[in-house]
Amino acid sequence: MKQIFIRIKKGDNFYNKDLMDSTCVERMDWYNTLSKGQIMSVLEEFVNNDITKENNLH
Repeated sequence: MKQIFIRIKKGDNFYNKDLMDSTCVERMDWYNTLSKGQIMSVLEEFVNNDITKENNLH
């Protein structure tokens, strides 16, 4: 499964963190910075990951 990274701010610095390893607060802070188009893009990545995961099981 392809990893999805989000941008996390810590103090004055930013770093990338795997979406699945982030906290709820980190995800919400990141989500609130996205436009509608960016949200759709992330949702498409999740769908593609699920389809790829299902295909690899058979």
